[in-house]
Parts: sequence; structure tokens; C-alpha cells
Amino acid sequence: METALVVPEQKEHELPCIRFRPPKRPNYGRIGREIILRTNYYRMKIVAEKVQHYSVEMSTTMCSRKTNREIFTRFLATYPDHFADMHPVYDGKENMYTKKLLPLDHQNLSVVLLVPVESGGRPRLVTVSVKWVGEISLMSNDNLKYEAIQVIDTILRHVPSLRYATIGKSFYYKPLPDQGLSLGGGREIWMGYHQSTKLTRKGCMLNVDVSAAAFHTAIPVIEFLSKVLDLPENLRISVMEQGITHSQHHQFSKAIKNLYIELAHFPTRSRMRKVINVTEQPADELIIDKNLPDGSTKKCTVAQHFLEQHQITLQYPHLPCLQVGLIEFPSYFPIEVCILADYQRCVKKLTEGQKSQMIWASAKPAPDRMRAISKQRDALEFELDPCVNDFGIQISSNMTELKGRVLRPPSLVYSDNKSPQKDASKSPTDGAWDMRPYKFLDGIHITCWAIACFAEPKEVHEDCLTRYVHLLRKISQESGVPITEYPVFCKYGHGVEEVELVLRFLKETYPDLQLVLVILPGKHDFYPEVKRVGDTLLGVTTQCVQAKNVVKTFAKTAANICLKINAKLGGVNCILNPQHRPQIYNESVIFLGCNVTNITVADTAIQSVVSIVGSMDAYPSKYAATVRVQESQDLIADMAAMVKELLLRFHRNTGFKPSRIVVYRDAALENMFHEILQYELRAIREACKMIEKEYEPGITFIAVMKRHHTRLFAIYPMHQTGQSRNIPPGTTVDSVITHPTQFDFFLCSHAGIQGTSRPTRYYVLWDDNKMPADEMQQMTYQLCHTYVRCNRAVSIPAPAYYAILVCTRAKIHLWEREQDREREGGSEDSARLDLSHLARAVQVSTINSKIVHNSKNFRL
Repeated sequence: METALVVPEQKEHELPCIRFRPPKRPNYGRIGREIILRTNYYRMKIVAEKVQHYSVEMSTTMCSRKTNREIFTRFLATYPDHFADMHPVYDGKENMYTKKLLPLDHQNLSVVLLVPVESGGRPRLVTVSVKWVGEISLMSNDNLKYEAIQVIDTILRHVPSLRYATIGKSFYYKPLPDQGLSLGGGREIWMGYHQSTKLTRKGCMLNVDVSAAAFHTAIPVIEFLSKVLDLPENLRISVMEQGITHSQHHQFSKAIKNLYIELAHFPTRSRMRKVINVTEQPADELIIDKNLPDGSTKKCTVAQHFLEQHQITLQYPHLPCLQVGLIEFPSYFPIEVCILADYQRCVKKLTEGQKSQMIWASAKPAPDRMRAISKQRDALEFELDPCVNDFGIQISSNMTELKGRVLRPPSLVYSDNKSPQKDASKSPTDGAWDMRPYKFLDGIHITCWAIACFAEPKEVHEDCLTRYVHLLRKISQESGVPITEYPVFCKYGHGVEEVELVLRFLKETYPDLQLVLVILPGKHDFYPEVKRVGDTLLGVTTQCVQAKNVVKTFAKTAANICLKINAKLGGVNCILNPQHRPQIYNESVIFLGCNVTNITVADTAIQSVVSIVGSMDAYPSKYAATVRVQESQDLIADMAAMVKELLLRFHRNTGFKPSRIVVYRDAALENMFHEILQYELRAIREACKMIEKEYEPGITFIAVMKRHHTRLFAIYPMHQTGQSRNIPPGTTVDSVITHPTQFDFFLCSHAGIQGTSRPTRYYVLWDDNKMPADEMQQMTYQLCHTYVRCNRAVSIPAPAYYAILVCTRAKIHLWEREQDREREGGSEDSARLDLSHLARAVQVSTINSKIVHNSKNFRL
């Protein structure tokens, strides 16, 4: 895995002169058995043909959308004559829309209002200026502009935005007292819904889905402190009175930084303040300069100030204070006089336990989710919304029904257990398969391996290790990756600090070492350190196993471990049956997967880890990877160099230059498609030109979207699969709810185990290879079966999945650096200075960088 630091100049972001346009849909897919579906899209009828667009400017700056909407509401109530019988809608920033022109001179209006611009703050004079911009057509056709979709969204969202907590295109209800679902740590679950307008083949539709999000509970900060530290009831008072330890201070500071507070003891001054720090000194030691009536100042502690100025004797003077305001002019408040402000979404990482609770609360079987969505649609009551009615928008109360197709799963080739010279095929059932009685197509023989157990001996006894070794060797023989010898080393380690010591000893003592099996008491701390040391420092192949899976052994778990081990050591588990693959395989083709993952500090994305993986054989079964660290952005800045590197590797491994390139690009936002296409397609072409001036392989560029709210439901029970009664794997939709003219489709390739399956949306941004719909969909579906870590179809094609894994692993390699930064209380600015250090941190040891191994010539 090659790495580099990339800090591109601005000119690298300039779009090329030639504008690439996504291809038109070539045709609709025909292959597969028919299935009748229902989707959470509601048909929409728009009576108005056009709306009037006005810009809105307010003299206040840096206000939230919520505050802006409150000001706008006051503006409408104060000057109703300017709007006659109309109901203007506002997006919370700069845009207002009306159904017809306002009765204004020159279509401009500027007024002054006396309004509170902050929660609980003193009223201030605010100037609101409205200026006509132009007309926007709402005629529903294939060329409806993105601007018109924004207008419709604003109309439908105007009233809910005034009532509920708004996050993106979702709304959340504050739970009633004592009815919230607690997540612990001062966090709770708020239920809500998502709605967005979609332009489809059948015109505009409204996408409605139920949703859940984590919010901070509006409680006194003193209570928040005890919840964050998870203090037992019988120890809370004593801890508060004595003060908190250094580690507790760090834990609390990390949890409350950047949250907003209000002052519980000063109702007339209860405006929200942002916490920028937690003081090291307690309130009875922190010295401040107190202003006196005569203009002079005197030094006193915060505790003294509150006693003299506010007649408040602090109950917990040994606790630290919250620092708010500007860094240059800070203010300090004792924890016990502060409460967390309401309506604050939790943007920081949830703990593993909190994630599990979120899944438990939001995961519903498909029929239950369908009913919940229908109930939510009825509760929206668009028929009673004055703004919706004013613009003449009508929305169906029934979900859209449509026909889909279930694609046939691919045939997978293994080695015949009884006759090693023969190959055997397996076909998945409901998205999964059991490889027995066959073996891996190309299994690696393991003769030198070791075990390092970092779980306590009392947790994992020696006899547990012995039993696990016997089971693993037995399953490995059956799977075709035979562990022919007992481990050369099997000892206990103690603490994270011994990980490097143990792995270095093994590497130096056993030069032929192929694998170290590392048994962990838990992923936290140990796992990232094992991968950082093994991958980046020593080049030692490691396979981590949870202690609980060693104590309580299962053959299936051991078989999954063997899948990973064989792939890590360069073996091939299985391949797609060449006789049933799409025509694109008839020529040499390389599959690329691309991903961008942000590195966050203080909840702000400051850098990005980007990866591109490429297939290195004709099957495709083996992949190489490149990774970079760059300034935070959604484009892959060094894409040309990264693709060139993979193309050259493919040539070295196969002897051919790819004549076709298929790219699966993980994309979070649809509004980034245009930029991604213009910049990254051009970069791929540049990579080809760098190799050879006349080298012009056909490029197919596909955006992969998992983060969306489209859901598909099988109407008839006979089509439902699994305990959650989801749509069957292979369900494909490329009509009705897809783009009117461009080439996109929805494909659910995996079997939903918990909750409702989310289909992946694929958007073809470019296609030199002129693939018809059936071939594009089959190619994509088959690649979802080539992920080496499990015998199940996954939700996205393997190249895209591997790119995500590479970014995740690179972030794990940064683990030690992150620990140092947190211990030092590092800021966003200090992290930026370490960008070059981050690049070195993710670099994989050259000893272990040969991800791609020479393949045997398999008989197919």
C-alpha cells in the first residue's frame, strides 16, 4: 500500500474546459424474475407553473437557521399588508419564495424589527431586506432544474421547520418528559422523519422515511458530569465535593466542548453560550480580574465573585469551571450554575453500547417500517398546510407501487475437496452460501505461525488456547488453508504497551513467520495498536480474534477466520464462474474502488484519508491499494498518480494493460456528482496518458450511494425473506423512481438480517464501454459476491468495500497520533501542523506492502 501527503494547489481543482455529461439511459433491464414492490415515494401534483424568487438579507450575522426563521416569522407578522393573502416560504438563509409578485415598489423592501436574535437574549434592532431575483419554473418535465427542486423542498419544509428540530432534510420531535429513550452519558434518542423531493421518471415525488438521532438531554451540567463519568449513585456527592481526577477532567472536557449552555441562575440573561474549554483549576482557585464600580479591577476567585456579585455560595467549589465566549476575552462559570441548552444533536462519536441502542431503537422489520412511514405521511397533513395549499401542491397519501426484478446470483468456483484437480461451483441462496464440502480455490499452507494472547490468563485459560488451536487447525484443513504445524510461540502479553515488544520479538526470532494470531480482550486500544505496529512498523501479518470467541468456540467463527487468513496471505478463496460473467470480462479489465474519509478534530473535518484499490488479476480476486492524506475535500486530489500506479501494477501482474476500466466511486452527496465527474474522470484519462500517449482504455465511472432514504418493500409474503421479511437479495429497480433520462438504478444485493434493507443506488456518471442496463446490473451484483471476508453477498461491490476498509485501516494507523493529541488537548490548528506526520503514520511497511501475490494459472 503506497502513501503520500497531498496538499494540492488551488489550480488542481479547476475544472477542465471539456464538460463531461452523464450518459442517457441506454435501455431498461429485462433479466430476472418479476417482483411487485412498494416504495416510500409519494406522487406529487404541482398546480403552480412558476414562483417568484426573492433574496433575503438580515443585518445579523452568523445566526442559525432557527434564529433566522424566528426573525422571518416576526417580519411576516409585523408587515402582513406587504404579502396580501399569500404565504411566503423561507429556507432559513437567503431565499424566499411567493406564488406571485409582492405589491412592492421596484420589488424591494427594507424594514427594521426589534427582535431577540439569541435565545433569551435582549431584543435588538434587525434590518430585513427583501429583493426580487426572478421567476423559477416548476413545470414538471425531464429537465426540471435543481433550483426548482429546492423551491419545492422549501415549500414543504417551511411549516415543519418552525416546529421541530431540523437536521439537514430531517425533523426530530423532542420527547415528552420521562418518555425519552436514554443512551446514557447525557444522551437520548429523538424520533423523527426525513422528507425530500425527488425528480423521477414519473415526475416529482416526495421521499418520506422514519428516522432517529441522538441528542443531548437538556439537564444541569452537574448532572451531565455525573452521567459522562458514569458515577455510581453512592459516590456522586463525594466526587463532586472532592473534585475530579485528571483523567475524569479529560473525559468530561471531551464530552462538553463545543456544546451550548444556558445559565440556570440568571433567567434574564439566559442566552446560549458555547463551551470552548474546561478549566484545569477549580472555581475556588481560578483567579479572574473583577471589574469594580469605580472602573478599577481586583483579583479574586470565581467562587468569591459569585458570592459577592450574585450572593451564591457554591456547593461544589472544587469542580472546574466552563470557559465560554471568545478565546481572547473568556468568561468563566461554575458547572453548578449551568444547564445544557435544548435541541443539541450529538455530533460526537457514540460509544459501542450507544450505537447498539440506536440500532435497537430504529431497526424495524420491513412491514413494520412500511406501516410507520405510512403513519408518518398521514401525520404530516399536507392537506392542512397553508403554504403547501398556497402553492397548489398535492401529495398522494399512498406509497408508490412498482415492478422490480430479482437477479439470479452468480456461480462461484471453488476447489473440489474429493478431487483436487477438479473445480466445483456453488450458488448462493438468499444471499449466502456454505462452501462445504469444497475448499478454497488457492489455499496457502501455513507452517510457521504464532499466538500472542493479550487477554488475562484467568479469562482465557491455557486449555482454552489448546482447544482453539485444535479447532482452528481442523477447520483450516477442511477449508483448504492448512495450518500444518502447531504455533512456534504461544504466550500471554500484558497491556497495550507490550504489543510492539511482542511482535518485534516474533519477527526477529522467527524469520519465516507467516502469521501472528492475536487474542484480544476487546477491540478498544489493543486492536488499533496491533494493526499500527503490524502494518506500519514491522510488516507482520496479524489476525485478531476476540477472547470470547476463543473461550467459547464455534466452527463457523473459525471458518470465517480462515477466510480472512487465506486472503491476507495471498490465497484465493473463490472466483466468479467465467462462463456466467458479463461480456466486459472478454477483454482485460481493471476494477477500481474509491473512497474519501474525513479525519475530524473538535467535530470539524480538517483532513481526508483517500484510497483507491484496484483488481490485479482477471478473476477479479486480488487487489492492491494506494492511500493518501490530503486537506479536507470531497475530491481525490492525487487521483491521476494513484490510478497510474495501479495500472502499472496491473500490467506487472498480468502482462496486459487494461483495455477497460470500471470505477466504483463511493459518493455521499448527489450534488457532488458533477464535480466528481469533471475532475476525477479527467484525472483517470491523464493517468492513462502518463503511461502511454495513445493509451485510451474505455472508462465506466459509477457513483455508489448508500446514504439515502429510499426503501423498497415486497408486497406479497411469498417474496419476503428472512425474519425481517425484507426484499430478496438481487432486487433491482431501474424505472418509476429513477432519474427521468440518466442511467441509474437501485440494487439490494445483500440479505437484510436486522431491520429494513437499504438498497444501494448506482449512478452511471460515464460509460465509454456502452454497457446495456442488464450487463451493468449483473456485473455490479456479481461483484457484491467477491468480498473475501465472508460467504455472503455484501451491500456494495467488493472494490468499493475494500476502498472503505483501506481508509478505515489508515485511520487506525493514526491511532497513536490521535491518542497523543487528545492527551495534549490538541486543537484543530495543532492537528493541521501535523499533516505530514499523518501521512507518514498511514504508510505501510515496505516489508508488508506486497498485497498482491503471484497467482497460479487456475484451470477454469
